[in-house]
Amino acid sequence: MPTQLGKASPEEPYVRKARLVQVGDPHLIEMKAVAGKRLFSFPSDYKQYLWNLQEVAKQGHGDLHGWVLLPERVRLVVTPHNVRGLAQFVKTHAQAYVWYWNRKRGSSGRLFTDRFVSAPLHEPLHTWTAQEMLPVEEGLVRTPTDYLWSSARHHWQRGGRYAPMDTTWKPLKGYQTLGPTPWARGKAYAALCRELHPTLSITR
Repeated sequence: MPTQLGKASPEEPYVRKARLVQVGDPHLIEMKAVAGKRLFSFPSDYKQYLWNLQEVAKQGHGDLHGWVLLPERVRLVVTPHNVRGLAQFVKTHAQAYVWYWNRKRGSSGRLFTDRFVSAPLHEPLHTWTAQEMLPVEEGLVRTPTDYLWSSARHHWQRGGRYAPMDTTWKPLKGYQTLGPTPWARGKAYAALCRELHPTLSITR
């Protein structure tokens, strides 16, 4: 997903344009580790990051709809409440995690690349199913719900094991229309995943 970047001309220095933010619409966010570093090496790292996500979701910068934590990058879906909400959401939880990461390892310096990538989602639910398939595609697990560090277990109504995200997780609007009960929505979401990703091994 391209960011909104300025282009340098022979007469002018490179100028980075403001990030495109559509208030009230869900955005896909990607954050990457700097070269040579892993964001997560231990279960405690994933747990800490999820805890930070939960805390920032309570602060009113935006609604958290989904997450996938991979060893060297993170994908999130967030709906900002104002034009600065997206940046504040990312900055607040990322800084807290960097402090934890460096303190645990006795190191210092940057962990994430300077600028996160984001883009509004036009078909949020369909797009997000692909993000939750990433751990399967990368050979980390056999099925999306086997992966403990994504929101797949919440969408499939399996429950989160390592973070009490139920109080801060806000499903996408399209998810709420999948069925009248949580169980029905989880079943319909699983069926949608099978329809959109028929080549993957998905069981419920």
